[in-house]
Amino acid sequence: MAKKKLTRVGDFRTIRPWLYPASSMLKEFYKQIGATGIPLELAEVYGGMQTGMIDTFWGTAALSTALQWHTTAKFMSRSGLGFINGAIVVRRPAWEQLPESGKKGINEIIEERAREAQLEIREVDDKIFQRLLKRGYTAVDATDPAEWWDAGRQLRRRLVGRLYTAELVDRAEKIALQYADQEQMTYWKK
Repeated sequence: MAKKKLTRVGDFRTIRPWLYPASSMLKEFYKQIGATGIPLELAEVYGGMQTGMIDTFWGTAALSTALQWHTTAKFMSRSGLGFINGAIVVRRPAWEQLPESGKKGINEIIEERAREAQLEIREVDDKIFQRLLKRGYTAVDATDPAEWWDAGRQLRRRLVGRLYTAELVDRAEKIALQYADQEQMTYWKK
């Protein structure tokens, strides 16, 4: 979401984008595209947008409305642009003490619940996005979607060896391709 219309990767060089300080990925992305991110903690984003310290922030429609950040912006990306991450962490000694049937059961439950939660979260976010449109927010499309896809591909490759392995990136990209629509697939394969 932003105060002004952003359609190209290069637009980030002309504004003051929010930089979540703990995000190595976002820091690297801004470095890659030549933008200067303004580091603010989550609790500072709303005030930063109000005072003009920042002009844009990353967040889903649901997150933005829950934190009231949406009130400081006029434009929102129609496409989901951002970084996906998450994990369930179990200490190795605890995991190793479980019987194989227990490990298998836990993995099945996590997979099932994650899929259900993901669909529910997307549905809620889509409803909130539509409500924001009805309230006068403007949805913005990328001028050149391939440019965004290329920036994402470059970023993933730049972080190999620092945040994850090349094998993990390849695996994640294969999974993402399973869910991509035809238009997305044309950008992905370029």
